[in-house]
Amino acid sequence: MARGGRKGRPRAQPQLLEEEEQPPGNSPITIDRNNPELTPRAEDERNEIVQRRSEDTLRPFSLYASMVDQTKNAIVCCVLGANPPIEVIDGFVRRIWSAYAIDKVLLVKKGLYLVRILEAQDAETVAHKRLYHFDHKPFIVKPWNPELHINTDQMATMPTWIQLPELDIKYWGGQSLSKLGSLLEIPLKTDKYTKEKSMLRYARILVEMPVDGQFPEFIEFANEKDVLIRQRVVYEWLPLKCDHCKMFGHTQDSCFIETKVQLQKVDHVMRKICNKWQWDHNATNTERGRIIVSWYPSKYSFKTLQKSDQLIHGEVIHYSTSKKFHLTYVYGRNLEEQRQPLWDALKSITSIVDDAPWCFLGDFNAVLHPGDRIGGVEVIEGEITDYADCLLQCGLHEFHHTGAFFTWTNKTSWSRIDRAFYNDFWYPLKQLNRSRFADIYTQQAKAREELNTIQAQLHQDPANGELLQKEIKCKDHYVSITHSAISLLKQQGKADWIAYRDECSRFFMSRIKQRKAMTCIYTLRDHDDQWVEGFDNVAEVMTTFYQGLLGEKEHHRTRIDHQVLNQGKYLSIE
Repeated sequence: MARGGRKGRPRAQPQLLEEEEQPPGNSPITIDRNNPELTPRAEDERNEIVQRRSEDTLRPFSLYASMVDQTKNAIVCCVLGANPPIEVIDGFVRRIWSAYAIDKVLLVKKGLYLVRILEAQDAETVAHKRLYHFDHKPFIVKPWNPELHINTDQMATMPTWIQLPELDIKYWGGQSLSKLGSLLEIPLKTDKYTKEKSMLRYARILVEMPVDGQFPEFIEFANEKDVLIRQRVVYEWLPLKCDHCKMFGHTQDSCFIETKVQLQKVDHVMRKICNKWQWDHNATNTERGRIIVSWYPSKYSFKTLQKSDQLIHGEVIHYSTSKKFHLTYVYGRNLEEQRQPLWDALKSITSIVDDAPWCFLGDFNAVLHPGDRIGGVEVIEGEITDYADCLLQCGLHEFHHTGAFFTWTNKTSWSRIDRAFYNDFWYPLKQLNRSRFADIYTQQAKAREELNTIQAQLHQDPANGELLQKEIKCKDHYVSITHSAISLLKQQGKADWIAYRDECSRFFMSRIKQRKAMTCIYTLRDHDDQWVEGFDNVAEVMTTFYQGLLGEKEHHRTRIDHQVLNQGKYLSIE
């Protein structure tokens, strides 16, 4: 007789299915049928909506029918306990459904994806087999229809892979594993290795577990000799639901929640962290403290000038150098409309700062550029407009940074939301660059013009010693500026060469090939006034031409008779 973690609960023992024997059309995932969001809308409700249409207005049913036609072969899927980027899901579905023609993978909302398949039969086949797993997490698959509403918060049960370590081999049969799985909940199937008994470290069973139920760490059953056996159970993924973020895979205790310090506890917390320091906070401006600024009073003083629920602005004095500057700490709200007061406050601080050095930094909870976020929702232009306009109106610049580019992640998306900015008076070098012109090419042209002017004056008065000295100085200055300009061009050329690398090499080799090709003769007219093409034919025509021009070698040539030559007149050395 078998006994388990839940006593007094009779349960039928269904026949355990093998890995390849899942019947089509039978979903292994049990859904709460009483939940109206998981069932299609009633037919009379849809008819009521259609009847409310007016004859003299736009009929949306044509648009509705067009959308249905575009997504009739679509599959809706989601991963319970994870929110992977759409690129990862795209690669995953194309791998597991490689035998089918997949048109496109779209992101519907956070954690919900739409897979469009070209063939209707393929979409039906994919939807029939609904048991998939992504990184040991259930991968829910449902055929799309216009009235489908998927709400994972209301799911009562879901399949979970369990392991039975060191289970005796005699209990690895289908009926035995089915009985052992029924001690937990409803067994569905085994994996390939358990079926073939090729890996004996543990038996692996897919069991449909309740989301809000208990997950016993062991089960007990009696063997054929009526001996009680205690078997350990390992869950590859627990279908736990967090009450805070409504996601599966963890509880609220392990959910990442930012710590907010309440007003009555601020002094107590700060005395524990930095007892000898002074601090200020904005807990009085919001329901919970979001920003705490602390400083060492023997070295710095901080005078708060403006405070809100998203920032603390003040003036800082460094005692050892007597330098003053303004400092703003920012912690932006999560929603775009809630951050609008933050941008307005920063613009108003510009009039307070005037010409003093100013730096503000913190967590803006907003991205500034389209490449500041990967995964999740794509960055749109309207999302960054207010942020960029605020920086432009305030005349602020971002500090150069080192280290990781992205400053926040939830393991599925990465964003750069923490930044630091400064105004034109923060760096003295910035003032030097703005007040002094430093364009070397313009300086070179100006030096050349001055040299030409002096030489023109010297041409009118060659004996003027003062003009001669000015010419020497202008010439030396022009030569020095020219050397600097040439050196800058060389450095820029090296930088461009390093940046383009192989492209520069390819361009160089292509120019060599082009020059070599220009020296080749592709066509030539022969002695019969006919055009000849091809390298071999052209070479033969040229060889024949020069052979006829230079003549041929004579093998039977008569020797010269010197006696005949001596009878005639000839030139002597004298």
